[in-house]
Amino acid sequence: MAALDNPSDSEYPVILTDLELGSAMDVETSKSKRRKSQWCSAINCTNERYECPGLSFFRFPRDEERCKKWLINCRRQDLLCKSPRELYTSNVLCAIHFEDSEYTDPHRRNRLKPLKAVPTIFNIPNPPPKFANRRPAPREKKIATGEQNSPSSSSQPVSTEDPSSPVSLTSTQQNRMVKLKKKVDSQRKRIKRLQSSCLHLPHANKKRN
Repeated sequence: MAALDNPSDSEYPVILTDLELGSAMDVETSKSKRRKSQWCSAINCTNERYECPGLSFFRFPRDEERCKKWLINCRRQDLLCKSPRELYTSNVLCAIHFEDSEYTDPHRRNRLKPLKAVPTIFNIPNPPPKFANRRPAPREKKIATGEQNSPSSSSQPVSTEDPSSPVSLTSTQQNRMVKLKKKVDSQRKRIKRLQSSCLHLPHANKKRN
C-alpha cells in the first residue's frame, strides 16, 4: 500500500494541467515560427533545409557579379529583379548543385571556395557547362634545344635547283624574248646616233661663228 500512496513516475503517466499544457503549446508554436522553412531555389529541386539535415545549403553571394552568375546558371530569371542583399537573406542553393572542384573539402562538401564558387549542376534542359567538361586551351609545343633560333632563319623551303641549269621556256615566252631583244637593239642604236650627233655639235657652232 505504501507504493500506492507514493507512486513512481515510471508506473503512472504525468498529467499536465490546462495551464501547463497551454504553455507547452506556446513554446512549440514559437519554435515553429522561428524555424522558417527554406527550400532550394534551383528548378526541379525539392530539397528543404530542415528536412535534409545532412545536406549543406548555401546563401546567394552578396557580390553582385557572382550573384548574377548564380542566377543565370540556375535559370531563375524571375529572381533578377531582387537585389543581392535580398537574395542573400531569402534564397539558398543546396550542395548537389556544385561540383567537387568548388568545395574546399570535396569529401565533406560543407564549405564552398570563397569568392569563386559557382553552381553548374542543374536538372534542366539547358544546363550550364560544367568545369570538369571544359578543356584547357591548347599550349604550344616547345622544342628543348640549347641553341636559340637565329633571326635570319626562316621557315620557307630552300630551293635545291642549280641556278646555272638551263630554264625551259614555252613558245610564247620565247617569242617575247625575241621581241624584247629587238627592242633593246633598236634602243642601243638610237643611243649611239644621239651620242654621235652630240659630238658634232661644237663643230657646227664654230662654223656659224
